[in-house]
Amino acid sequence: MVENGQLFQLLNAPKLVGSYMFGWLNPHRRTAEPAWDSDAFGEASRGLFWEADSVWRHYRRLHRIWTVFHYLAGGTSVTLAAVSGFGGLSEILDPQPAAIVALASAVVGALATFFGGDKRREESAGMAAAWDSFRDDISITQLKRGKSEDPQRDDGWDDIISVYQGHARHLRARKADSDLDIPKWRR
Repeated sequence: MVENGQLFQLLNAPKLVGSYMFGWLNPHRRTAEPAWDSDAFGEASRGLFWEADSVWRHYRRLHRIWTVFHYLAGGTSVTLAAVSGFGGLSEILDPQPAAIVALASAVVGALATFFGGDKRREESAGMAAAWDSFRDDISITQLKRGKSEDPQRDDGWDDIISVYQGHARHLRARKADSDLDIPKWRR
């Protein structure tokens, strides 16, 4: 007997799968953008923010592509090996077709190893997380600064932008392992 909650989940399964697939494939998600000041800090922060957002989307897409490749190649290799072994041992396949299927399995496995899909998948996930974190740091710093009517205020923004630019250079060199030490605002 199926309970009402389980029945509801079964009936909504296509909707849930569709929602998941839309979220997985949709590259046009809106990014929440903070209100930027019109001074040099706001303009520099805005440029770094949108660069971080763009690169984060790129690495997120790469992560998806390498994940699909990794599982597709691995699954194909395993399936071909199973067909070859089962077909050859049960004599459903003649020895020559079984050998061809086994060879195809080895080729697919070798390609998966050669391209290093699993390693590239992990690298792209790490870089996506690093750029996402950088984008969030820029947003939080802008929110902490607050709006001001004085476009010439000196609250240490140049020190913060220098740190941001150094971190962006580090990330552009594909080094996702640095911590960002943001200086405090001078009030």
